[in-house]
Amino acid sequence: MAVARFPLAIRGLLARTGRHGALAHRAKASIRPRHVKAHDPTKPAGTRKSGWLAACAVLGLAAGFAARQPTGHKPATDPSPLRHAASGPSGVAAEPQAPSTPASPARLKSSDTVDSLLAVRDPQDLYARLALWQLDAPVADLAAFWDGYLRLDKTQRDTEVIDLLFSQWTRTDPAGAIAAAKGSGHEGIPWWAWAINDPTAAVAAARSAPKEMAGFVMRAIGQFHPEMALRVLEENPGFDQWNGIEGIIRGLARTDPLAALDFQLAHDQVWDIKAIEALARDNPHLALEWLRKHPITGPMSDYHEGTFLRTLRRENPEVLAELAASLPAGEMKRKFEKEAFDYLAETNPDEALKQARTATSPRLQAERLAMVGAKLAGEDPQAALAIYSEIFKVLPNAANRMLWVQTPNGGSGSGGPIDGLQPLVDALVAADPLAALTAIPETDGGGDASRRHELVAETWARQDIDGFAGWVEAQPPGAQNDKYISIASHSFAQRGQYEDSIGWLMRISDEARRWPVVRNSFIDWSYLDPDASRKWLEHADLPEDTLNSIRSTINRSSPSAE
Repeated sequence: MAVARFPLAIRGLLARTGRHGALAHRAKASIRPRHVKAHDPTKPAGTRKSGWLAACAVLGLAAGFAARQPTGHKPATDPSPLRHAASGPSGVAAEPQAPSTPASPARLKSSDTVDSLLAVRDPQDLYARLALWQLDAPVADLAAFWDGYLRLDKTQRDTEVIDLLFSQWTRTDPAGAIAAAKGSGHEGIPWWAWAINDPTAAVAAARSAPKEMAGFVMRAIGQFHPEMALRVLEENPGFDQWNGIEGIIRGLARTDPLAALDFQLAHDQVWDIKAIEALARDNPHLALEWLRKHPITGPMSDYHEGTFLRTLRRENPEVLAELAASLPAGEMKRKFEKEAFDYLAETNPDEALKQARTATSPRLQAERLAMVGAKLAGEDPQAALAIYSEIFKVLPNAANRMLWVQTPNGGSGSGGPIDGLQPLVDALVAADPLAALTAIPETDGGGDASRRHELVAETWARQDIDGFAGWVEAQPPGAQNDKYISIASHSFAQRGQYEDSIGWLMRISDEARRWPVVRNSFIDWSYLDPDASRKWLEHADLPEDTLNSIRSTINRSSPSAE
């Protein structure tokens, strides 16, 4: 966003996030109580150091912003702890909350020293002990610990330990903490910590500091005081570093997720999902309204919609059908209907089965039958088997549904099982693979009928190759069993058992097909393991023409010939 337009955008967001802002009021009024699942501020979220929690329990302390909330206040969403470290937008991880280090009760005092703390190698243990020790450690000792900690190998340092140290250090000596961090690779941490302790002073100092430090300051203020951060950003447009913008998004996601969505869209940070998660959890109708009004294009086009659906399925699945019914025909409606039906199949399979059988198209009917069958397979495998058989009567090519793309010069196609069929087959094979094979209708479908058997066989081989191989050995030779042999061979190859894989191919009854696939399989093996494949070839009982073909090929291109 251009700087010239920036103040106007910030003023608009400030108005929306004010206590009596129209948007904030509308969002609050439209939240239906049965959908609100308030976060308990007494329960920490995200990655936490159990040692620090233990220390807090002893001291009667509470770490992080959530614990600083007034009694009885329950924010609608998790405060979403943030890490100050400048990891790029493509890899933002769960981040620790800023540690709080109030004055230590007089009756408790750490027995640690700088040297004893530096000798601790377990980060959790060090975090807990440092939390108690630094409560009454003088600045000189904090500096001494930092100097010793920097001398450790980088792999032995823990960023959350560094966060904790500077959270205390910047309470009394921010300038010294900032100076101590220079050249360490952690220069932004004391700015981040100082902004939590004294945001006004940190902002004033950041104006004359290197530009990137403003991002760390804004990240902390944005996370814990997002409305204040908006005002600071309006007054200091140059503070719009990506990590500061992210901090504001995360903070607004806790206090006003709708404003957070608008803010991140205005700053092209649509990859952040905290706001849409919060709004989907607290007010799914408003979240859907926002998504429909703000379709996101490009690589992230499905990101918010997918997050919304996952959160809704987890937090408010009972409203899926209602939301699906409100949508116009299109891809979004189909996605919502699928999730709504999946929830119905899980909670009321009898009703789901009735609805599946009255679906508007054979494919939709078959897909919904598969979803119900997969839910039933664990408790009632016989009912699931009956549904599996029914699927192929409704849609004979359900195991290999082809999709063709026609062009002026021809066309191309791809195929595979319909949605929901593979999970059903997985469950049936896990319960009884032979029953799954015999449940397949034989009377219609032509080549599709063969593919149904192969789908079950491939699943069986993937789940239990030894059991499947034993069954194949007992089958009479013929074209169908040759397909099963190929499936067994492929499964052994996927496990890296190439000699076993080729051994199975040599059982193929059709000699015209046998030797070409043996040759091709061996050549693949020779690239992956030249020594083992060469040793096998020296003693292989192969026809002379097959041996000559293999040797001529590997002499031209295989590393085993070198």
